[in-house]
Amino acid sequence: MRRLSALFLLLIGLAVFLSWPRSQSGSSIPLSEAGRKSPTTKTSSEADRRAYRSSAAGSGPSEVSRLELPAPDIDALLAEAKERDAKKLPFRFATPIPINRSSSQLAEWKFENGYATWELEISAPQAESLNFAFQKYHMPPGGKLTLQAANSEEFITFTSRDNDEHGELWTPILTSDTVRMAARVPLALLSELRLSLGAVNYGFRKQGSGKIGGDLSGNCNVDVVCDASDLPFGAMIEAYRDQIRSVGAYTLNGLDTCTGALINNVEGDCTPYFLTAAHCGITQFNSPSVVVYWNFENSTCRQPGSVASGSAGDGDLTVFNSGAILRAKSGSSDMCLIELDDPVNPDSGAYFAGWNRSPSAPSEAVGIHHPRVAEKRISFEFDPLTITDYYEDTTDSNRFYLRVAAWDHGTTEQGSSGSPLFDGSGRIVGQLYGGLASCNTSNRPDWYGHFYRSWTGGGSPSSQLSTWLAPDGSSPMTWDGRDLEVSILVDEIAVVEGDSGTTTATLEFELSQASSEPVSFTISTAGGSATAGLDYLDPGSQSITITPPQTSATMDITINPDSEPEENERILFAFSNISGACNITEPFSLVIANDDFITPEISGDLNAGGNVGSSFLYQTEALNTPTSYSLTGQPAGMSVDTQSGEISWPSPILGEYTFTLTAANPAGSDNETFTVIIEKSLLKFAFEVPLSVDMTGDTDLCLAQTEESFDGEDAIALANTDDSSNTALIFTVDGPDELTFWWKASTEHLFDTFSCSLDSSQVASISGETGWHPVSLEIPAGTHTITYRLVRDDGADGGENTVWLDRFTLRSLADPVFTQPTTIPVESGTESAILLSTHFPNNTIDPEPLPNGWIFQSDSHLRGAATAPFDFTATSTNSAGASSRLFTVSPFSPSTSLETALDLSGMPVRNGSPGFAPQASLFITGGSAARSAEIGDEQRAEMSAFVMGPGTLRFHWLVSSEGSYDLAYTLVNGRQIAARSGTSSWTEVTVPLEAGRNEVTWLYLKDESISENEDAVFIDNVRLDGYAKWVIDQGLSPFSLPPGSGIDGDDNPGLMEYAVGLSPNLAEPTHAPEWTGSRGDFTLSTPLNDTAVDVTIQLQRSSDLTENSWLTLGEVSDPTTSILSVSDNSADPESFYRLRITTP
Repeated sequence: MRRLSALFLLLIGLAVFLSWPRSQSGSSIPLSEAGRKSPTTKTSSEADRRAYRSSAAGSGPSEVSRLELPAPDIDALLAEAKERDAKKLPFRFATPIPINRSSSQLAEWKFENGYATWELEISAPQAESLNFAFQKYHMPPGGKLTLQAANSEEFITFTSRDNDEHGELWTPILTSDTVRMAARVPLALLSELRLSLGAVNYGFRKQGSGKIGGDLSGNCNVDVVCDASDLPFGAMIEAYRDQIRSVGAYTLNGLDTCTGALINNVEGDCTPYFLTAAHCGITQFNSPSVVVYWNFENSTCRQPGSVASGSAGDGDLTVFNSGAILRAKSGSSDMCLIELDDPVNPDSGAYFAGWNRSPSAPSEAVGIHHPRVAEKRISFEFDPLTITDYYEDTTDSNRFYLRVAAWDHGTTEQGSSGSPLFDGSGRIVGQLYGGLASCNTSNRPDWYGHFYRSWTGGGSPSSQLSTWLAPDGSSPMTWDGRDLEVSILVDEIAVVEGDSGTTTATLEFELSQASSEPVSFTISTAGGSATAGLDYLDPGSQSITITPPQTSATMDITINPDSEPEENERILFAFSNISGACNITEPFSLVIANDDFITPEISGDLNAGGNVGSSFLYQTEALNTPTSYSLTGQPAGMSVDTQSGEISWPSPILGEYTFTLTAANPAGSDNETFTVIIEKSLLKFAFEVPLSVDMTGDTDLCLAQTEESFDGEDAIALANTDDSSNTALIFTVDGPDELTFWWKASTEHLFDTFSCSLDSSQVASISGETGWHPVSLEIPAGTHTITYRLVRDDGADGGENTVWLDRFTLRSLADPVFTQPTTIPVESGTESAILLSTHFPNNTIDPEPLPNGWIFQSDSHLRGAATAPFDFTATSTNSAGASSRLFTVSPFSPSTSLETALDLSGMPVRNGSPGFAPQASLFITGGSAARSAEIGDEQRAEMSAFVMGPGTLRFHWLVSSEGSYDLAYTLVNGRQIAARSGTSSWTEVTVPLEAGRNEVTWLYLKDESISENEDAVFIDNVRLDGYAKWVIDQGLSPFSLPPGSGIDGDDNPGLMEYAVGLSPNLAEPTHAPEWTGSRGDFTLSTPLNDTAVDVTIQLQRSSDLTENSWLTLGEVSDPTTSILSVSDNSADPESFYRLRITTP
């Protein structure tokens, strides 16, 4: 629950654990209700243990793949956790370790007897517990994933019934530092499997006996197992036995957070709605990570006030549900309704609580909750409640909260948030928002969001309870609760289609629990890709009855043989006429797996896009059951999951890439050309977010725009949000660090708020009409989330309903990092000054050893002259620590020009400042190459060459930089042709040149931190082909550099030569044309080959090089003279001339 003091309202929030782009899922569960999943349960039969041990082909200890995770800095995590405890923030017991690998990247799949098997052991030394976030999970029929803690004989099994649209799977806590995973999938369906582990949550605080929170609830609390024989008021607890079964504790993203309760709807259809508090932080993106634990209670009654009551309990976490969908949320009454995305675990014996939407306050109340997310407790209030605003004592029937003045027995604490408040009839009337009650502060109030107000909420389905709890529009004032009804469970299965003889597939229907009454239903085929009569014998409608004490029944389907190669096929089945069990509306399927392969066909789109700084993922779509995938010619760092066909590139580089994608099976393969275009992340660039920082959340509601910004360039605008919305942008950063950013708001004052939180702790907020304001915050050691959240109420609009963010700036507080590259070029024999600097001030720098004649001075410059290369190590120290880097000083000869280093004289080069310099330490030909200059962070080195086209330019380059962050580019006329990052060998690049003048630019761009490798790009072996080569060979400069300087040799500012011809051997000039006279009145003369025949030579002028702009100044056919002279008086600011030679 929320805690209040006179000055502070401490919010229970949420730390987002995972670093992939938007979290959208979570689930669990082995046996299932047909068409809807049933909860995963732990199994420990000897048969299961034998199956687990033999799950991998040829299984044995030596053949199990192992992944050992590094131990985090537990002392630092504990120190941070204790700070959170002192601030009354949610108890943190785990830290995420990112994995982001598919199953085939983690362990080898093995094939035997028609099945693919996989096994992995994950070890995390010193971990108190582990839980797992599968960012991708889809299990084919007949497959299963099994998890087992090393210190337990019990298993958790997940099957196809755990598949959800969000495609993720979140597991419960396993109290061990080692967990073994195994998967078994029909080989014919392996291509349908999606299994990728996003993160392992490492539990670093002792869990006791499988405890969630690891913290102790107050000793004044009352255990729900107490009865009349234990306590004087125990009989009252007995009256709430059903309601106790409705309440569960839950975690979010692997953290313990709040309490909630199952709630009934008027349909009585077993829909697992779960009521909790809005401030607990559930969103549409993280709701799949909800894991609800049932019956987490102490086994005995501990006397309130005793030492035992304030000590660790023995609650059990083995019964759970995983995954949910956000249905409704309203901040005005702090209501949040989710729907568990699986049927309620039948082992829970859970109860769907009733409700009361009366506008009046109840005369007495009972709270059932998990204080500090520990074992379940119960509290009693025998005095009438009042209706107030939150943290107000004044009664006002128009307000949104029920006020409990003081608990008569028990209390509430952090972790109790979201727990239900029941009236004297056992119906829910509210959910806990917060208050002042605790074992140390008796007679203090608590506040609950009023169910009456939540019923209509903000008036929309996403902000009210009525849409979900009374979908028929009936709106009764009260509704009673009900027990968890019997469910019919059926596993989807797969059967291999034979070439001859029929095959029998057996469907098994199992009741979730024993029933005292017969359960009957009808099963009928409901379509699918399989054809009745051809692929299987249609069984028609089959009536099935399960009579006590039986709990299961079977139904056989006859599968016909087929030797024709074809795709796997499905038969859909539907339930009807269900009596004695929950209604089932969704069909389930039986898969007929074909054992005759045909050549695969890649059927999906062969073009995809991504952004720099965000992982690229693409799921290949293919027909005809491929069994393997591969790539050829892909960019460095890109790979494909050989089993699923998922293409991944963790750190994509700006550019366009083509490669070959192959899908294969025993019948053959399909090879297709695939194109990926990686573009800038406009949102990141607008907010100046470093590429290394992961950005997730509601990015689709953000806009990179230039109309409003702090820096006068661009900024992020968070707009287009709806009433009652809760919109978040989440950034994952590593500390220690310091963040500064600027923000601005135009919202409804006080009611629409824009906040910034570090993990779950709010650090700043704005509302109403504001100007640009800076915010700075320190980020502790470890991985953390920065969350920007815009919360709008369900009332009036205000301002532009928009907020803006700009200038996201990180300044590390860690060890100092040098900004210089490791190799420093200097001019040979010349006094040089080399600046040695780090990102942050207040540090000392010590370079050694230095050769004779070199000194390091107080201005941080190293001075001296070098004629030969030498190495030195520089160490920088500040209060946070020290870092060292080995540097090489590399002298170069100034007599070597850039043109010589590039191996193409006569090509005009414009060198930037900083630009490129010739050097002789790395080259591919000619004894030298051009190297980008030494630059600091967020700087660029640039060099451009000017070439006349059409034609082709080729060159070799070598990149040695920080991978994915420091980038080398080649551009032609501003358009990117190639990009490289990291380390590479000499690679040839081909550049097409358009007709006319072309500017070829080589650019090296550094990000805001870290230098690695040589920290440079090298260019060498530049060559020209086609007409471009002819221009250079003839000594025809494309244009003067800089414009108008006459550097091209004609001494006429603004005049630039341009030539067009067929062949140097035909009738073209061998020397540049010459001008005489002054601008506006000059004569051009050019030598001709007077032996040429059947040719026409024209001298033409253009002001813009467009094809239709050429004016013929003079013409000669079959020249009989060796000189062609033409006068011109053009006043154009820039003129181009060409000789055009044609033949009949």
